[in-house]
Amino acid sequence: MRDALGLASGARLQASIDNQGRLVLVPSNYEPEELFQDRPPVLRTMNLADMENAIAAAAGAEDA
Repeated sequence: MRDALGLASGARLQASIDNQGRLVLVPSNYEPEELFQDRPPVLRTMNLADMENAIAAAAGAEDA
């Protein structure tokens, strides 16, 4: 199975069940930190209330 998936010993897998009840194994080739290493720096942050207000404004709600 390792050869078919191109995995080394100790490699991580993501497992899920598809709509037909089959087990699906996908190699997890990246660590979470690697996915964000090239992103631009964060210039501002939002708290939960700010996020809710932005979502409401984008959805066209009058009251946030």
